[in-house]
Amino acid sequence: MNDEKKKHPCPDCRCCQWCSDSRCGVCLKRCPGARRKLSLREQIELYESLNRGAENG
Repeated sequence: MNDEKKKHPCPDCRCCQWCSDSRCGVCLKRCPGARRKLSLREQIELYESLNRGAENG
């Protein structure tokens, strides 16, 4: 389970089913530790930083 990707890091999630954003949002409102979605710019920056780390490591 630890290697399985999840849409959101919800602590009580045992089997992520990659629900639609609207359905996922219902659960996330109850989950105070939920993170907001990254903007397109933030996604690109994260992608590039991860790739730089992989090239250097």
